[in-house]
Amino acid sequence: MPQYYSRDLRQRVLAEVRAGRTARAAARRFQVSRETAGRWRRQWRDKGQCVAEPSGRRPNHGSKIEPYMGWVRTQIDTCPDLTLKRLAEQLADVHGVQISEAQLSRVVRRHGLTFKKRRPTPTSKPATM
Repeated sequence: MPQYYSRDLRQRVLAEVRAGRTARAAARRFQVSRETAGRWRRQWRDKGQCVAEPSGRRPNHGSKIEPYMGWVRTQIDTCPDLTLKRLAEQLADVHGVQISEAQLSRVVRRHGLTFKKRRPTPTSKPATM
């Protein structure tokens, strides 16, 4: 997991930039990359502050199939044998939404829906004597 630079270091780099030095010179002085110093300078210029942004995905980022969850729920209710692969194909055919089976599985699980996990296997033949 990435480590954040301290708030104090960010403030010292920005103080150098506000004092008239370039972001590159400030980066060299405080031993951070010039890209980092430039990003801090832009964030300060655009937002008036420079705070660490959370890393990784934002929570509750949503999914591109969220608007179609009513349709998905109906498909699962009407056809209990539906597989993730077939549902993904139907989403692409009907709504033009391309989604992987893995992403579809995560969204469906998040909504508490269940699926048939595999293809049906043939039934056993009764033993003959």
